[in-house]
Amino acid sequence: MQPSEVGLPDGGRRHVRGLRRSEVAEIAEIGVSWYSMLEQGRVDSVSPRMLDAIAKALRFERHERDHLAELAAGAFVPPHADLSPPSQTLIDFVREAEFGMAFIVAPSFEVVAYNRRADAFFEFSKHGPNPNLLRLMLADTAMRDRFIEPAYERVLTQMIGHFRLSYGRFGGAAFTDLIGDLHTYADFARIWDTCALTTPPSERTRLRSKDGSPIEAAVMAFTSFAAPAYTLIVKITRDGAPRIEGGPRPDPIDAGDAKRVVTQRCNEFGAFLRSKREAMRPADVGVAPVGRRHARGLRRDEVAERAGIGVSRYTMLEQGRIGTLPPRTLVAIAEALMLSARERTYLTRLAASCTARFAVEDPAPDTDLIAFVRSYPGGLAHFHDADFNMVAWNEEAGRFYGFDEVESPNLLEIMAHRTSLRENFVDPPWRSALHDMLAHYRFTHASLIADGRERLLARLVESSPAFARVYSEDSSVANPAIARSRFHLPTYGTRDADVILLTPASCPNHIVVLKKLVDS
Repeated sequence: MQPSEVGLPDGGRRHVRGLRRSEVAEIAEIGVSWYSMLEQGRVDSVSPRMLDAIAKALRFERHERDHLAELAAGAFVPPHADLSPPSQTLIDFVREAEFGMAFIVAPSFEVVAYNRRADAFFEFSKHGPNPNLLRLMLADTAMRDRFIEPAYERVLTQMIGHFRLSYGRFGGAAFTDLIGDLHTYADFARIWDTCALTTPPSERTRLRSKDGSPIEAAVMAFTSFAAPAYTLIVKITRDGAPRIEGGPRPDPIDAGDAKRVVTQRCNEFGAFLRSKREAMRPADVGVAPVGRRHARGLRRDEVAERAGIGVSRYTMLEQGRIGTLPPRTLVAIAEALMLSARERTYLTRLAASCTARFAVEDPAPDTDLIAFVRSYPGGLAHFHDADFNMVAWNEEAGRFYGFDEVESPNLLEIMAHRTSLRENFVDPPWRSALHDMLAHYRFTHASLIADGRERLLARLVESSPAFARVYSEDSSVANPAIARSRFHLPTYGTRDADVILLTPASCPNHIVVLKKLVDS
């Protein structure tokens, strides 16, 4: 960073590259000694509030902030990344895809599934099972001429930036050996030390097939809730129409709204801890029941003892009085409450949003992504933001949910108020589907500061007794149901469908839902 980028004078000769440590510390409003220790790796713990301040001072992109938080947590305690492999449903979806190239890469870039069009371009099948995409790109010199725009050098740099982000998140001996191997390629060694962290791009591309014919495609990347460490890349064949960006970004919230919603986040943090504690039984953790117990589940002192923290400190957390919360303490509580990987992530996001000073904006989706959803041919497809406001849907989804009959449809509102929709959910039934949807909703909005989410839930609880009953049952946070389901569809009658939920890398708080019809 240069001084002029943050409003500082360039004046005089500077003996350091970019900003001085003292300047970063001043912008972040932290001590220069403390910041220096952070750069030197000599800190035992760092709070989400401090990470937030440093990320803001250094003008980090969203993925860089996430990377910083994950590195911080992994530096003080063993990381608990969810390395679940893709489901067979997702693998079959990719292998059978006909809309263009499609393939799935593991964290270390092994290709674990691909369709025939991707194989025709990359020739994955010639490189044995699970070929490594980076090694293939580096070793096959013919690939250099196959990328027209963007050119091979830029594509390779993007891949290595994404690989480096994955390395920081998942690490391990397998990565170390692979990186050593990849360093034998001059292009990798040259780019590795200088490339920026990147997420998979969402862009138009021009390629050249093996026979020399041109290919124009829209490139998109997704992750699956069932396998968040893996990346699904699709290159959808498109015409040469100019790229048009999606809708406007949301207006930032003012300081008053931010303060009020941070308070709500702290209360939700405490409520989540309390619900998990009350759901546990003494026998689950080897505590012998002695006499009559007056508390549901475990007592606060029992959780505090298991986490190795003071009972007063834990009590304050359940009451929403968080203050600073080191990652080590957060992980100890997650261990004590036996949280799943998804619940750990949710708790971490809640803790970060309880101490945040600015909201994280989600980029607006572009029209290539919207067009993909609207033209999806294999069943139902719909696309919503973190508030479950609908962005796009195909015709069958519009008929099933009645999206076309509402000016600004919201999926939760339609589920709560459209009583005729309830009989369309056969297995699981409407009540279970809504329960899963709410568990998903709690997770997706934990890291976002926006008052409208609380108002939406309050309005639905007040206006729909059926919704209120489901909402009040528990505070669970879970992956949305990724399984074969049965629906009664307006066009096809009662049919089974494989439900696939994907998060676009270009707008990570949006969700694409595909219900792929299964032949009976």
